Amino acid sequence: KDINPVDAEPAKNLVQNGEFEQASSTNDITGWGVYQAEKGTVLQSKKTGWHGSSSMEIRSTKEKDYQIAFQVILHKGLLGQTVRLSALVQSNSLGVPRVALAVPHPQLDDQHKFVPRAPIKTRSGQGIPLRIIGSLLFEKDHSQWQQLSSEVAIPPDARALVLVLYLDNPKASGGAARFDEVRLEAR
Repeated sequence: KDINPVDAEPAKNLVQNGEFEQASSTNDITGWGVYQAEKGTVLQSKKTGWHGSSSMEIRSTKEKDYQIAFQVILHKGLLGQTVRLSALVQSNSLGVPRVALAVPHPQLDDQHKFVPRAPIKTRSGQGIPLRIIGSLLFEKDHSQWQQLSSEVAIPPDARALVLVLYLDNPKASGGAARFDEVRLEAR
């Protein structure tokens, strides 16, 4: 009830399948890559979304490592601009959900926050660090849908934009969260 209705004429969403309605017969979500996902840890969850439609569900694993869903966003027209990142999330008492927008960075450093694992690799198989430029920090133990949004400045020299969704406490067995209505809009 506290969630604002969508505008009558919303801006164009730059996220492909951010409502998670399109998936393969094995529930792999169209347009999204996954990092280290075990069977059943990153999947389309039917009839569990904000309006009773589909959502993306991420669950912790037996290996207790990060399960990351990601999407590379077309960004050439966004360089130096400000965008609006928004999403809806619900989680159990162990799931700490995160939605972040990141850019590739040559190496990890102490001045910036980074995606906890490198879901994108070079041709030689080396992980590319992703520096977080904007994020939505949702609360855990929130069985009702939470809606957050944030303005994010895109660096004028960004080589790529990567949208990532993950649980920020992978060692908590049984952690889970659902994501829906993930949007990235030029302002």
